[in-house]
Amino acid sequence: MRRSTAELQDIRIECALSDLRPVAIRLVEGVGEYELWEELVGRHHYLGYQRYHGRKLRYLISARDRLIGAIGWKSGALKLESRDCFIGWSVEQRRKYLVHVLSNDRFLILEGVRVKNLASHVLGRNVRMVSEDWHRRYGLRPYVLETFIDPRFSGASYRAAGWERVGETKGYAKLHTGYRYHGQRKEVYVYVVQPEFRTIIGCKRGSYPRRRSRSEEREGRLRMMVQKVDYDPSLIDWAEIGEDMQVRLAEELVGFHRLFADCFCRKGLRVNNCSKYLLLCAFSATVEGWFEQVPSQQSGASTAC
Repeated sequence: MRRSTAELQDIRIECALSDLRPVAIRLVEGVGEYELWEELVGRHHYLGYQRYHGRKLRYLISARDRLIGAIGWKSGALKLESRDCFIGWSVEQRRKYLVHVLSNDRFLILEGVRVKNLASHVLGRNVRMVSEDWHRRYGLRPYVLETFIDPRFSGASYRAAGWERVGETKGYAKLHTGYRYHGQRKEVYVYVVQPEFRTIIGCKRGSYPRRRSRSEEREGRLRMMVQKVDYDPSLIDWAEIGEDMQVRLAEELVGFHRLFADCFCRKGLRVNNCSKYLLLCAFSATVEGWFEQVPSQQSGASTAC
C-alpha cells in the first residue's frame, strides 16, 4: 500500500471511530515498508525521522485502504530518573533488566485524520502487539513501556490508553561524548506490561524525584558547558590573531577548563556567587594577558559599537 507524499497530504477523514473501522496496524517488514515508514515519519512527525541502529519495531496504521499513521518502538533510555524512581531498581538491576524496557519513540496520526478516540484505540491495541512481536523477534518479554510527551501536547491519548505520568525529563540530550543541556523538558509516561515486574527484578517503587531548584538547573547548564572545550576561530579574526596565538589560546582554554572542572563536575558541590565571580576574574585576567600580545590596530581606524 504505497502512497505518494501528495496523496498522504490530501487525506481528509472526519468521522466516528465506529465508522472508520476496521483500523489495521501492521508490523513493518521489508526494505520497501521501512522506507515508507521513514518517509511518513520524516515528513509528518514534528521530530522527523532519525536513524536508529539498535533493537526496534515499526508499525504502519491504515484504514479504508489508506495510510493514516505510524508508530515506532525502540530500546528504553539508558538513564531516566523519573522512570527509574517509578521502577525502584538499583544501578546493577537496571543494567540487567533494562532490556525489558521499551520506548515509544514515534507516534503519528496524520493531521487530516480527525477521529475521536482513534489515538488511544491504536495505542491500546499496539501495546499488546508490540509485547508479542518484540518477544518473537528478540526473545525478550517487555516489562515496562516508556514515552516522552512534548508540552505542546496534552498526553490525553496515552492516559486514556492506561499510561501513567511519572515525572519529566531534565532537559538534556544524549550525545556520543556525554550530554548536552537544551532546556526542553518533556513529560515521562510509563505503561506496565508485566504486573509482577518488581517481584522479578527484586525491587520496590521509589519516591518521585525532587524538582530541582533554579540554582541547581543553572549549575547543571554550567556543568554541561565545561564538559567540552571549543571555540570558533571566525569570532576572533577581527583581532588579527595569528595561527600561533590561536594554538596558545586553545591550550590556555583547555588548561583553564581543567583547573576549574571540579567546581562543576563534583556531585553535590554547589558553586556560590563568590566563586563564580573569582572564576570570571581569573578568566578575564587571562584573556587580557592574551590581547596585550595582539598587534594594535592601525592608527586612525574607527571602532563601531
